Amino acid sequence: MPNLLVVSTSGAGYDTVDVHFLRLQRQAGLAAATGDAASATALAGKAAASRELELGLVRAADVTLVVSEHEQALLRSLVPEADVRVLSNVHHRAGELPGPQGRAGLLFVGSFDHLPNRDAVIWMAREVLPLVHHRHPGTVLHVVGSNPSPDVLDLADGTVEIHGWVADLVPLHQRCRLSVAPLRYGAGVKGKVGESMAAGLPTVCTPMAVEGMRLVDGEHVLVADDARRFADQVVALLDDDALWCRLSEAGANAITERFGPDVARAALQDLLATAAKLTPSS
Repeated sequence: MPNLLVVSTSGAGYDTVDVHFLRLQRQAGLAAATGDAASATALAGKAAASRELELGLVRAADVTLVVSEHEQALLRSLVPEADVRVLSNVHHRAGELPGPQGRAGLLFVGSFDHLPNRDAVIWMAREVLPLVHHRHPGTVLHVVGSNPSPDVLDLADGTVEIHGWVADLVPLHQRCRLSVAPLRYGAGVKGKVGESMAAGLPTVCTPMAVEGMRLVDGEHVLVADDARRFADQVVALLDDDALWCRLSEAGANAITERFGPDVARAALQDLLATAAKLTPSS
């Protein structure tokens, strides 16, 4: 989703959606860490150019919107004079949170036009899922998202099912045992995490996937930063119904508290009050 600059008689507002240069910097870092020096150099150049563009928009706008306190702090540190506010994702908690009985499989959700999602699901299928299979053979990874690329489609086999785009995630939220968000780079707040948790589906994430969400490892989600630990956390949720139930309830409550409609409504009311002050008097 692109950044958005809105200019009116009430002033200018910049909606970042996520901080692109931060995502590009992290992608460059991953490329460097995996030995792809040429890509790392090219991505670092793109990140620098995006940084100048984005910070210029922050300076030009009366108000800049970000999706998390993490990105708010980053932009305030780089442009101290900027008015940077948080207006994040909105999630509605499911009315019913079905328990763990009868569930099977892992759920990954993400549009594959977005490169971090391609990297994440390939890493999950190739590096994490085989470790899960050592203890739970045949566990299926359900991959949902628009426009799966050829390298994603190539993952399909007996334990990786590529669904592509689906009109309604509810059946998969109620069928799968847990959700996974194995992102190795990115920025912003991850809708896939909030949506799964709001549906009562316990989620295993990388630190990148929960950045800015104020979620606690072991209390709301399970977090891991390498393939073996990620597989361990997946297996824990496959094995332990009590852990599953605790994370299901606590996760859904946390998403309601941090990303429910009332939170967004309050942020918008504050923003509209600011816009009214900026409107020239007639």
